[in-house]
Amino acid sequence: MTTVALIGLGSWGKILLEQLNELFDIAACCNEQDSESQDWVKAKYPSVNCTFDLDSVLNDPKIEAIVVATPIAKHFQITEKALLHGKHVFVEKPLADNVADAQHIVDLAKQKNLALFPGHVFLYDAAIQHLASLITDDPPVEMEMRWTKYGTFKEGLEWNLLCHDISIALTLFGETPPEESPAPIIRIHRQEQNVIDIELVFSRNRVCRITIDRYMPHSQKLLKVVTEDARTMAWYPGVLYEVTPSEVTKLHESSISSVAQELEAFLKVVRLGVFDADRAEHGLQVVKTIAQITNAFKIQSSSSTELNNSNRIKK
Repeated sequence: MTTVALIGLGSWGKILLEQLNELFDIAACCNEQDSESQDWVKAKYPSVNCTFDLDSVLNDPKIEAIVVATPIAKHFQITEKALLHGKHVFVEKPLADNVADAQHIVDLAKQKNLALFPGHVFLYDAAIQHLASLITDDPPVEMEMRWTKYGTFKEGLEWNLLCHDISIALTLFGETPPEESPAPIIRIHRQEQNVIDIELVFSRNRVCRITIDRYMPHSQKLLKVVTEDARTMAWYPGVLYEVTPSEVTKLHESSISSVAQELEAFLKVVRLGVFDADRAEHGLQVVKTIAQITNAFKIQSSSSTELNNSNRIKK
């Protein structure tokens, strides 16, 4: 079996660990001074070595791949070190929290011919993949995404949650890298600490409206797609429907875990043992798009501040 180490034992790291245990030989789990999480691992997976020493993990020649599930601020540092030690890397979204760092690790992985696999888990939802197959000959012209939930307050909404929807939009719209396709136009309807409501206008006037509210008591994620031929389809995680004025038809339903599908894809890439340009470049494009959106937020905030100051002076 392919030997892997998991870096990060937060709530998502523990979810990944369960699936990794089905597919890989887990050599080690590493985190930062959280003995309680390590006790949890030892109780559930007694054969797995737990350590606080990242360098010992990276220097272990038996370990072929690293899975990074740390807070976002640590993604670049750990991924870079793992690549420099010759390890294939799965890193939870986003690749990094700025474009320069994301570009650097993509270039480094390419230079060393190692897998760099960004964890955009919804792309491995079987119903999303079925939707992608249906729109090959009937491409989408309009998308609407709505996501309500409660929690994940420790990190910025843009980098933690919005990047999921950006990844889906770029994939379903078939957007090529920014050098070959113009960056989307951004229209901001609402932007607060826990709420985002924006429109992205892509090439050929294709529009994606994204609304996220992480301060709601209930959880729901919905994607609605309208195609060139005026088909309307609605996706909820694991389920895809077609919607007409007269009926709603279920097109696809899957009980397969998207996390399992994602890690199986990573395992295949590791076994190939080469740089996967498509996945790495997709992760980079997501970071570039998020950076563009956060910059637009800053410009709007600055403009609002200047307007408020001007109004105070007039008074």
